[in-house]
Amino acid sequence: MNTNLKYLIIEDSLKVCDGIAERMNTYSKWKSCSFAHHVEDAKRISLAEKPQLIFIDWALKGGSAYEVLAHITKIPNYHPYII
Repeated sequence: MNTNLKYLIIEDSLKVCDGIAERMNTYSKWKSCSFAHHVEDAKRISLAEKPQLIFIDWALKGGSAYEVLAHITKIPNYHPYII
């Protein structure tokens, strides 16, 4: 049984992405499934990976977090924690 939990960072600042990832590295069961810097990438990755935890910035390249969140709510049986 896989005990790893996945998280996704949706943020257009590489510095912020690195900072979140560095802090998450202290939790051995949590693994990054990816970073997304653009709205369309965030939609694609969230659908493909279905991470249990999502860190998301409001302003993103190509739009806003609202578009990503609207997309996530339409994925059947998927209810991640969102920060």
